[in-house]
Amino acid sequence: MASKLKVITFNILAHHYTNFARGDKKEKESKEELKIRYAKLGKVLYEVDADIYCLQEVDQIANEYLSEKFSNLGYNYYYVFGDKNNGLLILSRKKYNIKKKFMKKITKRYFKKDKSYPFKKQIAQFLILMVDGKELLIVNTRLWGHPDRIDVRKDELKNIVRGIYEKNVILCGDFNETNFQEIKK
Repeated sequence: MASKLKVITFNILAHHYTNFARGDKKEKESKEELKIRYAKLGKVLYEVDADIYCLQEVDQIANEYLSEKFSNLGYNYYYVFGDKNNGLLILSRKKYNIKKKFMKKITKRYFKKDKSYPFKKQIAQFLILMVDGKELLIVNTRLWGHPDRIDVRKDELKNIVRGIYEKNVILCGDFNETNFQEIKK
């Protein structure tokens, strides 16, 4: 590819997951706090001035705000979700024509004696863009986050790359991995 692309990947923390202690407050963000956070996030993303943004943990409220804001700035948007509280959003400059877009479920069920298996399936989104007359495949995902189940994440990654034969692929996502030694195996 002749063009230089600036690609940003970022987990924006879905509102569904904001039930954390902040000082004396222990409940989810209020609607006012949520609007302020998304406005700040939109400003930071705008200042980065990327060609492609791959965002994870995008709830429907964030999708509506960011898709509208960036559409007005000359971006296409592609949003997919497994549930309304946890989706994936790719924003790409309109100068890159979209050739194809699709999503894929990547998690299979694992049954263990301790019942630690994915209770909901994760997804990946795929977007094929035309850049300098060549196809560029953008993949955005969020892998299952259980800290002790690297086997699930490894299989999810295998399910993503299975069938990808394009030369030009960018894989972005929230891989929920902290044990970097183990994932190298």
